Amino acid sequence: LGIPAVGRCLDLIAGDLARVPVEIQARDGDGYIEIDSAIADVFRDGPSGLLSGNAWRQKIARDLLIQGAHLDVIARTPDGSVAEITPAEFGTWGYFWDPERQTLTYQAFGQTFLPQDVLHFRRSERILFQGEGVLSQYSTALKMIAAQYEAGRRVFETALPKIKLETDEPLPPDAVERLQQAWRSSHSDASTWSTPIVVSGGMKVGEISQRLDQSQWADAQEFGVADVARCFNVPPSLVDSNNSPTAEDMSAYLEGCLRPLMSAIADEVKLKTLSPGERVQFRTEQLTRGTAAQQAASIRQLIDAGMVSPNEGRAMIGLPASDQDGMDDVFISKNYATVTNETESTPSAPTADDVGADADDV
Repeated sequence: LGIPAVGRCLDLIAGDLARVPVEIQARDGDGYIEIDSAIADVFRDGPSGLLSGNAWRQKIARDLLIQGAHLDVIARTPDGSVAEITPAEFGTWGYFWDPERQTLTYQAFGQTFLPQDVLHFRRSERILFQGEGVLSQYSTALKMIAAQYEAGRRVFETALPKIKLETDEPLPPDAVERLQQAWRSSHSDASTWSTPIVVSGGMKVGEISQRLDQSQWADAQEFGVADVARCFNVPPSLVDSNNSPTAEDMSAYLEGCLRPLMSAIADEVKLKTLSPGERVQFRTEQLTRGTAAQQAASIRQLIDAGMVSPNEGRAMIGLPASDQDGMDDVFISKNYATVTNETESTPSAPTADDVGADADDV
């Protein structure tokens, strides 16, 4: 956790998981529609009066990434609906699985709970009911990176190369000791870089070893950042300020990093709190919609292809519907339609003025 890139990955993932809108949906024919649900209120407003929805989801994400598991205790009303959800701090709860009787119980807050009374989220579960965190899964690589940071800390604390002081006159042992002590107190670390070196009596100052080149250290640190990002399934461009994430990076981040965590949360909540035919749906569109210019270009293509109406396009970016004529109609641009020559009945290619027209040209 002392590696800066690890902290950046944790903050990024936990923050994105906390801000994504969540819907509770019910099956409607061949699809799903959003429904009102107390569980949706839990995700949005918080599981109890002591914890907001954002803080609750961030805690779940951090526990899953660091420890591999997270436990919440469910308090229900007399009719069985969810009244409150209380997170248990990792290390204060446990579970007991009896393989012979095929029974599972949980211990938290000094009480014993049945599986239906808890939400037990697990990441990368390989052993039944036991998740694994990123820090444990990739402990060897992360320990190596931590050692690199420790080596760098020592290098920059000592900062200066090994120094030798030469003089033609022999010095008694007590004079040598005083010189060494004076040097350590005035020139031993980076905080004393601005202190001038003053010598006299023909004494010369020289180096007998060199410190680690700063560019070499920077290269090692850059590799460590990329390696940490790979451990968390985060594209390096999202944690390295030297690069900007591409659309492919965002898609890989969503599917490879966030989606498994969202699925683990959604499946457990569905199993313990929802009715048959209902599901938890994370609305991830805002993570991949890009800049305002990219959104406008994408929506314009959908409108030109006749896939959405202009008002539906406005709704995609949070704008209200317009009452102008044609805003609810679907149009197909000549760029996507077959054009017929006036003199012939056979189709022809779009004419030059139909191709490449852009908003900048209007």
